[in-house]
This record gives sequence, C-alpha cells and structure tokens, in this order.
Amino acid sequence: MKRSAVLVLLLALAGCGGGGDGGDESAFCDSLDALSEQVSDGDLSSDEGLEDALDTANELAESAAEGEQLDAVNEVRDVLGDGGTEPEEAVEAIQDELGGFAEDCDIDEDDFAVAPTTTEAPSTTAPPETGTTAPPETGTTAPPDGEVVSVSAREPVPGDIAAEFAPLAQACFDGDMSACDELFNTTPGGSIDEAYGDTCGGRIEDGRGFDLECVTVITGPIDVPAEVVDQATAQACQGGDMVACDQLFQSSAEGSIDEAYGALCAGRVQDTDALCVDIFGEVAFL
Repeated sequence: MKRSAVLVLLLALAGCGGGGDGGDESAFCDSLDALSEQVSDGDLSSDEGLEDALDTANELAESAAEGEQLDAVNEVRDVLGDGGTEPEEAVEAIQDELGGFAEDCDIDEDDFAVAPTTTEAPSTTAPPETGTTAPPETGTTAPPDGEVVSVSAREPVPGDIAAEFAPLAQACFDGDMSACDELFNTTPGGSIDEAYGDTCGGRIEDGRGFDLECVTVITGPIDVPAEVVDQATAQACQGGDMVACDQLFQSSAEGSIDEAYGALCAGRVQDTDALCVDIFGEVAFL
C-alpha cells in the first residue's frame, strides 16, 4: 500500500532531530499513551491515521531524552514517514522500539500499542473478465436448496409477450422479482411469457421452474459492513444506486470487502459475472 508523499514531507519539516538533554518525561508519557491509543483504535489502517501517528511521534521526539529514548522515537518516525510503509510494519516498529518505555510511563506493557483484530475480507473475482464473484460472509438469502445461483445481465422484454402480461414482464425487467415469479406462475406453460418470468427477466440461464423463486435469488440489500473503507459510496450502493455499486467495485482494492460489496450490488445477488447496472439498471427496484 502506498503512503502519501505528505508523510515524507511532514517528517522532513519536523526534522530528524528533536528532543534533547533530559527531555520532558510527563509530555513524553502523554504522547506515548496517545500513540498507543491510536494503534489500539485501528487508526494506522488508513493513510490519514498514519499521518496522525507521525504527528504524535514528532511530539514524542520533542519531549524525548537524548540517547536511547530519542533514538527509538526517531526509528519510529523513519518508519511512519516511509511512503511505502504498511500498517503492520508501523505497528511492529512502535511496539519494538517504544514498548520498553511503557512501564516507565505507567502503561501496561501487555496493552501497549495492541492493534485491533481485523476481519479478513472475502476475496472476489472481477467481472466480467474472470467469471463469478464470491459473496461476502455476511451473505444474502440463499435458494431453498442452499445452492448459490449466478445472476447475469437482464434481457429486454420480448416483443411478442402477450399484452395482458406485458405490465408484469416490464416490472420483472425493472427488478421486481415478485413480478417475475407471478409472471411464471400465471402464464401458460411453455409460453414465452412463462419463460421470461422463469428466468427472472433473462437474469438466470434457462430458468429453474418451480424449484426456485426469483425472490430468493435476487433480494434486497444487506447492511454496509463496518469494515468497508468507502462508506459513502457503499451507502449509495446500498440505497439503490447501481452506478455507485459498480464504481465501488471498480475502484476498490482487489480482494477487499469494498470490492465484494460493490460487485454483489450490496448483497442483492449471491454470485454474478455482470455489472450491477446491467442487472438492475441505474437504480435497483429494492
């Protein structure tokens, strides 16, 4: 993960020295405790959090005593100011270099700079290049038999659909899965009307007949996981903006929870090789 060049600049502006003589023990302990809390709160998982940690390390340097204490602080500043530092590296440096000073500051060494446990994000496979996408562990309602059904792009309402069933077919196309199921259940067997409802508006290959209802394959959205980084775009996706869902998928890191949430249209589908706008249009029915 690339860190912003601002980190390096901040470190340069702060200078590599700092501190001096006997230092200010009270101020040093306050800054050390603040840095420990930043790690424990998970702040270092973001670029902004790393910048804040560097600011705190700079404050430590100003109050550190010459010698071992200041040397340890400067080691941490070097790591935090490196544009290529990963969060795990930063946490490890803080623990290794500054952990020995925790007891002197009445900070429990066992609790010093302990990073929160993170939830491993499910992996996804990018549509449409490499096929299907696995759902997040928080998942959606599965078909009755537990099978995950892949959903494709919707197909236009057939031009020869019976006039009496055209409103249901249009609602099905628009994303109302109950309309798809009603279309299947109320139309003549073997008709094109029945087939359109059976395939959930062309979204399911070949259809599944009475073995599967469209409302169990395409559902309402799930809540945005707390682990999602881009909460604003994810909330828009959850609210029905399919352009936002695709944007979240395409702009997120591969394998991230953000990517999975966007790729699965906020959990409305369980597996897909299509973009959300091709499944629902620009706005989802649910």
